[in-house]
Amino acid sequence: MMLRRFSSRLERHTRFLDARLRGAVAYDRIAGYFRSSVFEIAGEAFEQIEGPIRIVCNSGLDVRDVDVARAIFTEWTEATPEAMSNRQRPRYERLAALLRARRVEIRVLPDASFGLIHGKAGVIRYADGPSTCFIGSINETGEGWSRHYELLWEDEDAESVAWVQAEFDALWTHRDARPLSAVVVEDVERILKRRIVPVAEWDVAAEEQAPFIEAPASRQGVGLAPHQRAFVGRVVRDLDTFGQARFLLADDVGLGKTVQLGMAAEIVALTRPGPVLVLAPKNLLLQWQDELWRMLAVPTARWVDGCWIAEDGTIWPNAPTACPRRIGIFPTSLVTAGSDTAQALLDHRYACVVLDEAHRARQPRSRGVEGEPTNLMRFMLDLATRTGSLLLGTATPIQMHRMELYDLMSILHCGCERVLGGLGSPWVIQRNDAMDMIAGVSEPPSSIAQIWAWLRDPLVPKGEHPVATQVRAELGVSDGQTAVPPEALDRLGTPLKLRLRAAGRELVLHHNPFVRHVIKRRRRDLRNPDGSPVFREVPVRLHGDGDDDALEMSDAMAAAYGDARAYCEQIAKVRPAAGILKTLLLRRIGSSLRAGLLTARKLRAGDETSLFTEEEANGTGAPALDPGQEARDKLDSAIRHMEAAGDDDPKFSAILQRLRSGWAERGCILFSQYLDTVLWLAGHLALALPQEPVGIYGGRDNTYLFEEGRRRDATRDEVQGRVRDRSLRILVATDAASEGLNLQRLETLINIDLPWNPARLEQRKGRIDRLGQLASEIDILNLRYRNSVEDEVHHALSTRLWQIRDVFGTIPDTLEDVWVDTALGDVEAAKRRIDEVPARHPFDVRYAHDLPTSAWERCTQVLDRVDVQRVLKSGWV
Repeated sequence: MMLRRFSSRLERHTRFLDARLRGAVAYDRIAGYFRSSVFEIAGEAFEQIEGPIRIVCNSGLDVRDVDVARAIFTEWTEATPEAMSNRQRPRYERLAALLRARRVEIRVLPDASFGLIHGKAGVIRYADGPSTCFIGSINETGEGWSRHYELLWEDEDAESVAWVQAEFDALWTHRDARPLSAVVVEDVERILKRRIVPVAEWDVAAEEQAPFIEAPASRQGVGLAPHQRAFVGRVVRDLDTFGQARFLLADDVGLGKTVQLGMAAEIVALTRPGPVLVLAPKNLLLQWQDELWRMLAVPTARWVDGCWIAEDGTIWPNAPTACPRRIGIFPTSLVTAGSDTAQALLDHRYACVVLDEAHRARQPRSRGVEGEPTNLMRFMLDLATRTGSLLLGTATPIQMHRMELYDLMSILHCGCERVLGGLGSPWVIQRNDAMDMIAGVSEPPSSIAQIWAWLRDPLVPKGEHPVATQVRAELGVSDGQTAVPPEALDRLGTPLKLRLRAAGRELVLHHNPFVRHVIKRRRRDLRNPDGSPVFREVPVRLHGDGDDDALEMSDAMAAAYGDARAYCEQIAKVRPAAGILKTLLLRRIGSSLRAGLLTARKLRAGDETSLFTEEEANGTGAPALDPGQEARDKLDSAIRHMEAAGDDDPKFSAILQRLRSGWAERGCILFSQYLDTVLWLAGHLALALPQEPVGIYGGRDNTYLFEEGRRRDATRDEVQGRVRDRSLRILVATDAASEGLNLQRLETLINIDLPWNPARLEQRKGRIDRLGQLASEIDILNLRYRNSVEDEVHHALSTRLWQIRDVFGTIPDTLEDVWVDTALGDVEAAKRRIDEVPARHPFDVRYAHDLPTSAWERCTQVLDRVDVQRVLKSGWV
C-alpha cells in the first residue's frame, strides 16, 4: 500500500499522468465540466493505454430534452471550439482520432443529477501490477494543468481503488448519463479541416452553407432544421442557373420563415451587387432586425420616422434610398398609405426584395366581384420589375379566394417571364383554366399538342422529371433556357412524344409553375430521415373557451366599456376613414382596464400617433381631427368610470388562480398585444408572488425582470436563458415574443387578450409548441370579458371560425374585419363576411419535401466573418 501526495507548486500534474498511463490497460476518469473536459483530457497520453478508456463529464443538459444530442452539441459550441488556438490543435486531432476509433468512450451526466461534479478522480489499471487511483482538485483547463495551484492524492490501496471505482461506476451507469453525441465528434473533425475564405473566393454553388454553418442559428438551440436548409438550397440553385430566385415561401406558422428568408437575402447580398430591401409590417421591423442579427449575425438598418436605425442602434438621417447597410428593412404601412417616402424606393434597382406578410398584396374579391388591387399589390408589381430576386413570405397565401394565390404568382412573374411564361403561355392567358386544373376542378389535357402548350413555356427545369430532362437534351436546350417555341414539338422523336403524352398529367399537375415557385411545408408532414416526425404532435388542452367562461366586469368597468363602444361608433360616423382609430379604444380596453384607461387619456390629449406603434394595421388612420362633442363626452365618461374601477380587473384574479393551481410550477407565458397590459400585470404578479421571479419581454428596449419585488432591466438572452434553466417560470410578453424566442421549457400559455388578427394566436402558441417541448400536453387559457366584442364574436361566430381554421390551417388575416363589424354594431355584416369564406380549401398547394443537397455539418469552408461584415455594412449607392 502506497499513498502519494502531489502539489503543483512542486511538480506539474501532467508529469504524474504521463508516467502513470504508460503501460496501462484501462483508465476510468471522472472529469470536470463537459466543454473544458473534452478539450483537455485529450492532452493525456491515451495512446499509451491498451484497453478501454472511459470518461464521465458534467453537463447542464436536461435529460428530459427530446433531442439530447442537440443539447450536448449546444453546450459544446458555447465554448466556441472553432476559435481553437494552435496550442489546442494537437488535442483536437488526438481527440478526434480516439473518438472515431472508439478507443475513448465519453458519457455526459446532467448537473441536475448530483449538482456540479467538482470531484475529480481516476482509476488506472495495469496488466501485471497493482492498480492505482487518484483524487484531487485538478482543474480541467489548460491553465489548470500549467498554471493553477492544484493538489492531488494517489493511492494504490485496493480498498481505496475500489472506493474510487465505485464512485465512477455510480456516475457512469446512472440513468441520466448520456453518450457523447456523434455530432460533437463530427464538429471536431470539421473544425480540424476548417478553412476560412473571403467572400470573393466563396463558391456558393458548391458550399451554400458557408455563411451559416457557424452562425448562432446553427450552433445554438435546436439548430437549423432540414426544411430551412432546403429552402436555401432551392434559392442557391436558381441563382446559379438563372442568376435570380423567385419564390413564395408559405410554410406553416412556426417553421421559421423569417430566418429562411433572411438566409436567402444574405446569400444574395454577398454574391450579387445592389441593395437588398425587406418590406414588413411596421410592428415587425424590430423583430426582423433583431432576428437577423441574433440568429445570423447579419447587420441591417430599419426605417423609422424618417431615418435609418442600424442593428447597433446608430441613427442615420439618410434618405430612404440611402440605407447605410446592404440590407434595409422598410415598413409596408408607408406603402399602403401611398407615401412619397415609399414611392422613392421605386427609383432604385435591387439585387433582392423580400416581402413579409405577402398576402396583403392582393385583389379583394367579394361575391364573385374582383376589386381593385391593394396599394401594396400595385407597388409590388412595379417593384418586381426593378429587382433580380424576389421572395414573398406568408403562412396564408390564400385568404379567401384561390385567385389570391395567382395574385402573388403574378407579382413573382413581373420582370421574370420564366415564372409563368411569355405572353402566349396558357399560364398567363388562361389563368382560370390553370387554377381549375391544378386545383383538381378540371382534368389536365390529354392530347400531345395541348400538353405541349402547357409545358413548353415555362419549360420544366432540368432534373425535375426524367421525361422533361430528356426533352431538353433532345432539343439541345441549355439549363438556363426557360421556353421553346410551339414548333419545337416537331423536333422530338416519336418515342419521346409517346413518353411525353404518357407523363403529361403528372408533369402538368406536379411540375407546374405553382409547385416550382410556391414552397409550403406543413408541420405534420416534416419527417426525419428515419421517418419520425420533426415536430412531435403535442396535444393542447384549451381553457376558457366555453360560452359561460367569459369574465364578469365590475359595474364601473362595464359602464366604461359601454362608453368606449359609443365613442368608437361616433368616431366611425364622423370620421369614416379613421382606420384603426375607429376601434382602437375597444381593442385596448378589451385587453385590460389599465390599457383602456391609458389609451383613453392619450386620445383625450390628442396623442394618437404613439398609440399606433403596437398595432398590426398597415395604415395609421386619418389625420387627427376633432371627433365632435358627443364623442368627447363619451370619452370623458369612459375615463371617469375606469378611474372609479381602479385595479378591479377580473383578469388578474383569473390569472393568479391559474398560476397558483400549478401552472407556475410548469412554467407559463402570458401574452398581450399591449405593453401597458404587460407592465400592469407583471407588476401585480410580482407583488402577489414575491418569491417567484417574473419576466417581462416587450421587445429589445422593454425587457425586465422582477425579483424580490424590484424591477430591473434585462436582456433577451438573459430572459431566454433563465427560461431554459427553469429559474424563470413566469414570463409576461407582448407579441414581440411570438417570433424568434424559443420558450419550449414553458408548458402553459395564457392569452390575456384575444387579438383581432387571429393568426397571432397561432404564432403565440408556436413559442411553446415547438421542437424540444417536454410536456405530454400543453394548456392554453383564453381570457375575454362578458359582453365585449371578443365575447360577441365568440358567441355568434366561433363555431364557423374554428371550421375555417381547420380548413385553412389558420384563420385568414382578412377576417379581422369580422371583429370591426361587430365592434361597430353590425353583427349581420360580420356574419355575411364570414359566410363568404369557402367551406373547403379553394386550392391546396402541392407540398414540397425537399432535403438539403449536402451535409451542412461537414462543411469545411467558412466565410471570413470580418469580410462578411464589411460587405453587409456597405450602404446603398
